[in-house]
Amino acid sequence: MPPIYWKEIGRTIKASLGRFIAIVIIVAMGCGFFAGLRMTGVGMRKSADAFYDATRLFDIQLVSTLGFSDQTVDEIAVTPGVEAVMPQRTVDVMADIDGTSHSVRIMSFNEEAAKDSQVDGPAVLSENGGYLDRLMLMEGRWPTADNECVVLYKKAIAGAMPKTVKVLYSPADLDGVLKVREYQVVGMVECAAFTNETTLSTTSLGSGMLGQVAFVGPSAFDSDTPYTQVSVEVSGAKDALWGTDAYQQRVDEVAASIDSRLAGIANGRLAQVRDEAQKTLDDNRTTYERERADAQAQLDDAKAQLEDAKAQLDSGQASLDEGRATLAEKRQQLVDGRAQWEEGSAELADKEVELENGRVELEQAQATLDDNSATLQEAGRQLREAQTQLEAQASAIDEAKQQISAYEQGCQALVSAAQAQGFKGATVAEIQQEAAVLIGQLEAAAAAGQPISQETLAGLKALEAQANTLLDNESAIQQAKDGVARYEEGLAALKAQEGQLDEGARRLEAGRSQLDAHRTQLEEGTAQIAAAKEQLASTKAQLDDGERQIQEGQQSLDEAAVRLEQGRKDYESGLAEYKENEAKAQQEFAEAEAKLADGQAEIDDIARPDIYLLDRTRNYGAESYKSDSQRIDAIATAFPFFFFLVAALVSLTTMTRMVDDERGLIGTYKALGYSVGAICTKYLIYAGLASVVGALLGILTMSQLLPGVIFDAYGIIYAVPARPWPLPIEAPQALAAAFLGIAVTLGATLFACLSSLRESPASLMQPRAPKAGKRILLERVKPLWNRLSFSWKVTFRNIFRYKRRFFMTVVGIAGCTMLLLTGFGVRDSINDIIDKQFGEIMHYNLTVGLAEDATPEEHEAVVTYLASHTNAAATQSAYTENVMADSAASDGKNHTATLTVPEDALGFSSVMTLRNRVTKEPCELADDACIVTEKLAASLGVAPGDTLELYQEDAVGNRTGSPHKITVTGVCETYLGSVVYLGKGAYEKAFGPLPEAHTVYGLVPESGSERQEIIEAVEAMGGVDTVTLNDETIASYRSMLKSVDSVMIVLIAAAALLAFVVLYNLANINIAERVREIASLKVLGFTPKEVDAYVFREIVLIVIIGALVGLVMGVWFESYVIVTAEVDAAMFGREIHAVSFVMAFGLTLGFCGLVLLAMLPKLASIDMVESLKSVE
Repeated sequence: MPPIYWKEIGRTIKASLGRFIAIVIIVAMGCGFFAGLRMTGVGMRKSADAFYDATRLFDIQLVSTLGFSDQTVDEIAVTPGVEAVMPQRTVDVMADIDGTSHSVRIMSFNEEAAKDSQVDGPAVLSENGGYLDRLMLMEGRWPTADNECVVLYKKAIAGAMPKTVKVLYSPADLDGVLKVREYQVVGMVECAAFTNETTLSTTSLGSGMLGQVAFVGPSAFDSDTPYTQVSVEVSGAKDALWGTDAYQQRVDEVAASIDSRLAGIANGRLAQVRDEAQKTLDDNRTTYERERADAQAQLDDAKAQLEDAKAQLDSGQASLDEGRATLAEKRQQLVDGRAQWEEGSAELADKEVELENGRVELEQAQATLDDNSATLQEAGRQLREAQTQLEAQASAIDEAKQQISAYEQGCQALVSAAQAQGFKGATVAEIQQEAAVLIGQLEAAAAAGQPISQETLAGLKALEAQANTLLDNESAIQQAKDGVARYEEGLAALKAQEGQLDEGARRLEAGRSQLDAHRTQLEEGTAQIAAAKEQLASTKAQLDDGERQIQEGQQSLDEAAVRLEQGRKDYESGLAEYKENEAKAQQEFAEAEAKLADGQAEIDDIARPDIYLLDRTRNYGAESYKSDSQRIDAIATAFPFFFFLVAALVSLTTMTRMVDDERGLIGTYKALGYSVGAICTKYLIYAGLASVVGALLGILTMSQLLPGVIFDAYGIIYAVPARPWPLPIEAPQALAAAFLGIAVTLGATLFACLSSLRESPASLMQPRAPKAGKRILLERVKPLWNRLSFSWKVTFRNIFRYKRRFFMTVVGIAGCTMLLLTGFGVRDSINDIIDKQFGEIMHYNLTVGLAEDATPEEHEAVVTYLASHTNAAATQSAYTENVMADSAASDGKNHTATLTVPEDALGFSSVMTLRNRVTKEPCELADDACIVTEKLAASLGVAPGDTLELYQEDAVGNRTGSPHKITVTGVCETYLGSVVYLGKGAYEKAFGPLPEAHTVYGLVPESGSERQEIIEAVEAMGGVDTVTLNDETIASYRSMLKSVDSVMIVLIAAAALLAFVVLYNLANINIAERVREIASLKVLGFTPKEVDAYVFREIVLIVIIGALVGLVMGVWFESYVIVTAEVDAAMFGREIHAVSFVMAFGLTLGFCGLVLLAMLPKLASIDMVESLKSVE
């Protein structure tokens, strides 16, 4: 081409710079978004691949039901294609992390290699070739002791490093596995094996999802603990991009080699485990036999000691009985001897009394004899004086008689009273003697310890005292009687006394002889009494000594009896203890033998281990990251399509207008002999330059902006480091975007040129004839049309007059509105997940997981407590279990679901609303019901009446056993998680007897001390395994969905920018096409406001129509994007909020208003004279 041609192109660009920039911008947006989004998915996968390679994430991981030994690890290491292997010990536990319960996986790691490693960007450099799954230290330090650990960085609460991890319990026996149960957290790490730190992995504990991972040194596990898993690095796998067919093919080749050896490895491991178990069992059996012999010997010794003690007790009892008999005999002899002594004492006392009486009588007789002698001597003199004395003694005699009478009455009263009491004596002296004897007997009995009546003793002593008093007065009374008698005798014999004097002398002599004889007898009696006293005193001493001996003997016997009784108690206690120990020993022997037998049976029943060969597709973090990157690819396919469509329409409109403006020039070129190709080349070069510049600008800008924003969004939940700036530009995606952008623009330009070049040069040199006016449909509606003003009639006619321009504008505006509504709708759907799931669907906020060994009483205690302290209606129980779901129409993926069987089907509606999302009709949870959540049903391709297949899971999440087939009865609305609700009958029909419910749902206050008190009380109750609040689930899902929300915000901003550019360009073209028409209106006298209204009214109406069409299209497109962008763990909402329609429509009108304001100066600047000049 001649230089002048290029100069002409330059002039054209300069003259229509706004048009050129508009094409640049629209192409830049289409190419930039397409390239940026397409590069994002690829960049995410390449970033993950670089991270996995730099941290040497396993390509294959093996997990065994019997673990691995060093020998089996070595066998795996020598498999062809294996670059390196690293065994690890792991155990899942429930642990307390700074006061909150979490399911935690405690894993060993190569502590020494980690300390020597260095972090270089996303890479962890180490000279240890066997150090796989390398950890990246983000904060703190590495553990240096068995009670120290590091945890995952992004799982830490608010990014703060926790202080302690306290192991609470585990389904596995931790004895002999973990050396300590409490760890100090000293650092936080990132681990490529747990890329998705929002959902780490599955576990059999708690809610079924792993809450945290604690990495400890190898020495924190017991050295005898087998390895749980073995990570394998495949040779050459690094050379291929992760996720590609080449990478997977290389991994599959090595996996097949390993798989061919698994049978031998499993058999060898089985033999090793059996040998080790048999050795341990044999050692235990030997220990048992030895301990049983020792225990039996101890029991035999104890039994012999008990028999000796029994013999000693029997001998002691015989000696005690014999001693008691001898003591009783001696006590009887003592009693008899004391009775004899008392009898002798009484007789001696009587004889002493008699002797004393005899002595008194002898003394009285002597006195009487002396007196009689004197009397006799003085008889004469006395006889003379007797008369005088008798007369003088008359009053005294009377008084003596009274005393004698009173004395005799007292004696008679005493005798009568004594005889009334059983005394036999008839005289006071006899009564006194009997009383003395009785008193002596009572005192002797009291001294012997026999019980007596103190009242009787006191009465006897009083009686004796009264008798003694009377006897003491007896001599005086006798003297009184003698005086009275003498008085009477003297009085009677006074007259005859003289005759008796001789008789008295004779009698006096005889009395003296008798007195001497009595004195001799008295002296002999005194001697006999003295001897009797000595004998009684000797007998008394012997009795006292016998009494002391009896007391000492009794004391000895009592002490012996006490010792014997204590010995009997000790014997009985020892015998009971012996029997208890013997029974206990026999029970322990039986239990030990049973355990040994069970142990032997278990050893014999040990089956060949299942060794699971897993690659990265079974790693939740890696697979979910790849799925999210593929979702970005899907979005990148859908959104840029409409960008390109709008770009094509704008380019077509722009270039069509440009070609129309240069009709005369084109006709001149054609008349001068320029070919169609040469003429088209000018416009193709114009459009090509604009599209190339736009493509370059868009690709260069968006390849950095979009991936960066999306990387940051997904960085919230993924541990994959962001790629360093500037981000690399992926050539295939960039070229594809540029090709599409340039091709669309050039295609639209070529179409616009060819449509005009079909005309002749003469025709082209003339202005295009205005289209003939036609009646429009609205004119036929007379009542409405007749009421319209002239301006509105013109507006409606112009709208439908230029149909191509109308439809192109409508489609452009509709596309922008559609993209806006889609962005807002997706955000609505994301927000609805939390609002609907935890507002309309779920009516509980607390889930209590009970331990497998929890008793019904413990379960009932939890339910009762929650019902009494929270909403009673919202306290329900259910049996839950993790299962794998499948169907004949499944998408081929593994679908994990929670199987839930409510204990009370009717009451379950108080905690969970099961309803159809579209009709809102409740799903009846009948006894044979099987209700599936909507997302799971869609993934499996099942509907009511179809058959659902449920598989139980093994320890690593693989399906086991044969499928349990159940007919689906309903599909319910649920946004988070995949759940299969079964009635009791349906479960028992498919699985067998229904286990006890071990999940309790409750509704606690949203906040405050009462909420915390309830949680702490439930956690402290017996049988409680986990206590989970919905707050944690909500926070986890909000974090996970924030990435998708960020992408939608970017797309909304892009759609808003696109809408503004399209409106501005179309409005500008619309005005440029009608310059002569607008100038004519001004000439006709239209005011500036009327001119503005005339032009803008038409644009506003077209924008409104396009926006309404865009809203309809947006509903369809939003549903497509929703299904494409959904994450596996959630179902997005399916409703677009009314406010989103208003915002999309309002933004479109708002941009229209801004554009019209920008067009006002252009309308005002139209010159009527210049615009109406002839085109010639």
